[in-house]
Amino acid sequence: MLRIAAMSNPDSRVLRAAYGKSLIGVGDLAEAESVLAKAHTPDNPDPSVLAAQGVVAAQKGDQRMAQEYFRRALNLRPGDAKVQANLALSLAMEGKPGEAEQVARAAAGSPAADARVRQTLALVLVLEGKDREAAEVFQKDLPPDRASANVKMLQQMRAGGAKKRSA
Repeated sequence: MLRIAAMSNPDSRVLRAAYGKSLIGVGDLAEAESVLAKAHTPDNPDPSVLAAQGVVAAQKGDQRMAQEYFRRALNLRPGDAKVQANLALSLAMEGKPGEAEQVARAAAGSPAADARVRQTLALVLVLEGKDREAAEVFQKDLPPDRASANVKMLQQMRAGGAKKRSA
């Protein structure tokens, strides 16, 4: 339905943006990338489209490009907690834990921060081995048993990643 609306209204950047974002949700990254590129112009960039382009780049494994998109979005919408959280995840995935933590803390400290943003901070903290602090962050939104379970799961993931790097 959204695809038809976007194709029927090729000049509607709003419909293109919505369609491109929906493509991310279903995992069609190549098509999302193409559609989102046409959802705004360099002289009139849309920060939500830039953020969506960052998500596509991150999911494709191009963390440097993702970070560029996220930073461009933040230049247009400074302090956007969700974009900061995505930037923090990208930095963590690129192996920049200190910078990721700094950005994640800024995002989590925003009045607009939601549970997802705070959980991003907790994830970054676990990746750095700050498990106790991560559990405290998780507990802001989850019961203690679920917070502990999340930390244990992330610890196992961290240990698995360390084993792969040393092999």
